[in-house]
Amino acid sequence: MKDFLKKWGWIGAACIFLIAAYGLGLVFHQSEPASSSREDEARMFRELVKSAEQGDAEAQFLVAKCYAEGKNVPKDEKEAVKWYQKASDRGNAGAQCSLGVCYFNGKGVDKDPKKAVQLFISSADRKYIPASSNLGVCYYTGSGVARDYVKAAELFRYASDNGYVLAQFNLAECYELGRGVEKNLEKAIGLYRKAAAAGIPAAQRKLQKLRTGKE
Repeated sequence: MKDFLKKWGWIGAACIFLIAAYGLGLVFHQSEPASSSREDEARMFRELVKSAEQGDAEAQFLVAKCYAEGKNVPKDEKEAVKWYQKASDRGNAGAQCSLGVCYFNGKGVDKDPKKAVQLFISSADRKYIPASSNLGVCYYTGSGVARDYVKAAELFRYASDNGYVLAQFNLAECYELGRGVEKNLEKAIGLYRKAAAAGIPAAQRKLQKLRTGKE
C-alpha cells in the first residue's frame, strides 16, 4: 500500500485546513502528486479498487481520495464520501479526518459541522495529528461546538509541538491576536516564519502585514 502512497504523493496528505490569513475562511493544503504514466496509474487504480473491495481500509481511503480529486476517475464527491465512510468505519484515522472535512464543508454530503467535530475527535483519539488541528479550527470558529479560543490554542499547540506546520500557522494567529493565549507578536512571528519556510503562502502574507503594519 505504501507504493500507492509514494507514487501518488499522498504520504502525509489529507484534507486538512488552517485559519486563513485574512478573515475566517479556510485554506486547504495537500501534497502534490508525483508524476507517473497514465498506464501505470490506471493499473495501480485497478489494484487499489480490488483491495478496497476486499475490505482494506487504507485502500478504501485512497479510492476515496481518487474520487475526491478526480484522479483516474471522474471527480465524484458522493462516491468519495462513500469510500471515506467505509474506511472510517474500519477505524482509518485519515479517512475519519477527511470525512470530517466533507461534513464541515458539505462536499458530497449535507453540511453538518457537529458530525465533522465527532469525526475529528475520533481521528484525533487515534493520534492523527492533523485532526487535532482541524478540531482546533472548529473551536476557533465556533463550528459544530461552542467557540473556545483557549481550547483551540491548546489543540493548535499540541499539533504544532508534533511538527504539524498548519497548526504552527494557526497557533501564530492566536498569538498575534491574543485569542486563547496572551498576545505575543514575537512568538507569532517565529511561528509564521516556520510556516512560511515550510511553504505556506498565507504565513508569508502575515509576516509582510506585521512588518508593514498594514491590513
